[in-house]
Amino acid sequence: EVWIQATYNPIFDASGTVVRVQKFAIDITARKRAESEAAKVTSMMENAPINVMFAGPDLKISYLNPASLKTLKSIEHLLPVRADQVLGQSVDIFHKNPDHQRRLLGDPRNLPHNAIITVGPESLDLLVSPIYDQNKKYIGAMVSWAVVTEKLKTEAREKEMTANLQRVLKQVNDNAMALGTASEELTAINRD
Repeated sequence: EVWIQATYNPIFDASGTVVRVQKFAIDITARKRAESEAAKVTSMMENAPINVMFAGPDLKISYLNPASLKTLKSIEHLLPVRADQVLGQSVDIFHKNPDHQRRLLGDPRNLPHNAIITVGPESLDLLVSPIYDQNKKYIGAMVSWAVVTEKLKTEAREKEMTANLQRVLKQVNDNAMALGTASEELTAINRD
């Protein structure tokens, strides 16, 4: 598939009559392929079921996908700004110690970075990844994130239940060993 962009220009004689038409054309196939690829990536990001945000080197949020906006709205009462005002804000609004995040995000060698942060009573699991342009120049950080409060509570309950079960099994084992010892003693007494 080849894409051509062309213009057709009339050439007039001295009396104003069109004597011929000249065509100027350029091959725009590479540009069309790049546009098609960009449209695919945009569609994937816009329809991704995960939360994604991007901040450039100035650390201002310049992109958030619809999933992020929806999730932010669900915790909006915990945010310093309304969810629909996050776009254009500095990432500093989400952090108690912005200097730490600025140092982290300012150097792509620090990334990827995974962290669980708290926003009020909610826990958010963040994965921050470096984003590069076509020349491998660092152009900012992308964060994929999720509210994991309930997941962490469930894991803590499961951990506690496992620990309790291990204690009970140890008690059963200890009691079985004591019962075995007593049985051996009774057998010995019975023999005597």
